[in-house]
Amino acid sequence: MAKRFTFLTLISLFLSLAVSAQIARNGFEGDATDTWNYTAEPSNYNLPADDDIWDDTTAVSVMDPLAGNQFWFMRDLNNPNGGGNFFHTLTFETVDISATNAGLVSFGWNSFEYEAGDSIGYIIAFDDGTDWDMANYVDLDRNTGSWQLVQVPIPPGTQFVRLRLMAKQNGNDDYAGFDEVQIEEGLPPATIEFDTDITQVDEDAGTVSIQLNITNAGLFESSVKVNVSAFSSAINGTDYDFTDAVYTFEASTGNPVQVEIPILDDDLMDAGRYLVLTLSDFDNADVGAKLQHIILINDNDIKGPAPLTDSFVKMRHLGSFPGSPDGGSAEISAYDPASRRLFITNITNNTLDILDLKNPVAATYIASIDMSIFGGGINSVAVKNGVVACAVEAAVKTDNGSVVFFNAADGTFLSSVTVGALPDMVIFTPDGTKVLTANEGEPNDDYTVDPLGSVSIIDLTPGVANLADTDVTTLAFDVFDGEMADLLAAGVRIFGPNATVGSDLEPEYICVSPDGKTALVTLQENNAVAVVDIENLTITAINPLGTKDHSLIANTLDASNTAPGIFMANWPVKGYYLPDAIECFEVGGVTYAITANEGDTRDYGGFSEEERVGGVTLDSAAFPNAAILQNNALLGRLLITSTAGDTDGDGDFDEIYNIGGRSFSIWNTATGQLVWDSGDQLERITAEDPTWGPYFNSSNGTNTNFKNRSD
Repeated sequence: MAKRFTFLTLISLFLSLAVSAQIARNGFEGDATDTWNYTAEPSNYNLPADDDIWDDTTAVSVMDPLAGNQFWFMRDLNNPNGGGNFFHTLTFETVDISATNAGLVSFGWNSFEYEAGDSIGYIIAFDDGTDWDMANYVDLDRNTGSWQLVQVPIPPGTQFVRLRLMAKQNGNDDYAGFDEVQIEEGLPPATIEFDTDITQVDEDAGTVSIQLNITNAGLFESSVKVNVSAFSSAINGTDYDFTDAVYTFEASTGNPVQVEIPILDDDLMDAGRYLVLTLSDFDNADVGAKLQHIILINDNDIKGPAPLTDSFVKMRHLGSFPGSPDGGSAEISAYDPASRRLFITNITNNTLDILDLKNPVAATYIASIDMSIFGGGINSVAVKNGVVACAVEAAVKTDNGSVVFFNAADGTFLSSVTVGALPDMVIFTPDGTKVLTANEGEPNDDYTVDPLGSVSIIDLTPGVANLADTDVTTLAFDVFDGEMADLLAAGVRIFGPNATVGSDLEPEYICVSPDGKTALVTLQENNAVAVVDIENLTITAINPLGTKDHSLIANTLDASNTAPGIFMANWPVKGYYLPDAIECFEVGGVTYAITANEGDTRDYGGFSEEERVGGVTLDSAAFPNAAILQNNALLGRLLITSTAGDTDGDGDFDEIYNIGGRSFSIWNTATGQLVWDSGDQLERITAEDPTWGPYFNSSNGTNTNFKNRSD
């Protein structure tokens, strides 16, 4: 009985065929779209009177084409010119697909009333041979009643494809068709990658699960090998338990795969360690974007120092003051016990703000003194014996600045004297007979003017109201210009463009010994401290401070502002102390200095020393693990200086020097030796504090930006 098939079925199959681009095709249309040539054996014939057909034809009474206007139709195959119950074949030529993205061989077939002994099927060979092995013959459904689609995936790496369509019929009113024979482009190649770049866990986390993703999963299984990088700092058997392993993705599903890694909780006093996983040996998949995953393992054994139960320093908050009614900022403050007034540098407004602290629980605003009439900006303030001394830079900061004196009791002006360029800090000697200023002498932005750094000593014995410039002795560092080579060799940083000792040294802060005879002056950018003989008005020494070894367990640091959490680890980095503030004190007849190792760089339009580890070339011999270290989650974001580290002059970095010690240090002033350093305790104390932990390594301001200063 003749049977026709619904139009809906034909349309659905046609659409399914049309979604993929064709590399080779034959729809039996007899036009330019038929690019995959074939040979019919026996040759085509069409005997409608005998109901025997082996030919490409248009729609017939029992079947329409799958697509287009024509298809290959066969009926009975029992004609007198060579038909019979043997395989008739359509052999499609060999196609070289090596330069294509071929993924499927497909064709449609439709069969009706095939009986025992009949067969319809195909052989596909992925080579350029000529034999057709019947062992590879695929027998298809002999009575579909509608068009069906065959899709055969092409194995990855295949170069050649050939196809033979086959049918045999016994001549008893059975028929079939082939149509839309083609080699299709496959899906985009599967890619495998890590789901994320980084995971951070404590060492007591147990097993951590790292997800692998596959995109465009193919019709074959895909696999990848997960490796532990030899440059991981974590140790197998101590910090984790995992060896390289192959992970397989199911065909077609696209389901992710989990890599389970046990994290081991030891009781060793270790720094944080990192485990680096990489991907290799991709099988039936291409390389994705995330080929590396870093597991940061926080040690839980080292803690910051516990607070003292009976501390000799006890502090209690009494009150706060919101600042001048005109707004601005408050940086340096100095208290006069006689008038019970607090004097504050308001750098934003260039004013000296005065508060009444007779009731410290409720400080009240008295007045602000406009400092713009004295120069470009107020930088520091000190009070002694009812006298207020203010350090004021010039309107052009490379010009000489001044120290301006006021009466603490009523704020009246007393006198003003000239000091060196950019006075950044002012201090009285313990006996109140002298005032010293640290004149920083910073360059202008394009670094065409770089004034001498200096220390000014003001003799107050004529009376503060009577002071003149002749009472000021300014000690410049150009007296050391001839010793530049020795200072560099000793470790003093002298590195500005066309630098001399005098122009490059930048005094930042001063402390005076209890006997008033000696001053120590931090040279922050130079990582040194100068010694000043106050009595004899001379600079006697420039002492380098050396560096801090961050590979030591006591000197860990959180080095990234992009890693997800705090990660206190050791690194192959040397830190310049670069202190800002300094204070002198005496214990047991020995004078010590304590420094706040803030760190600061030169970053001007005409010159900048700032680099990041991730942006420089590390020497491959010194840092075989450079690619790992330079990851932003590890050391890549750390701010370093470009002026040191290239020990052999070949343009790369053999050593890494970062900015600031992230600590405070105690030094013996007589020997210049480091007595004690707080190591990583400031970071650890802050990190563990329930109140201040959220502000860990944050910039000052109204918005909390967790660890944005860790770099």
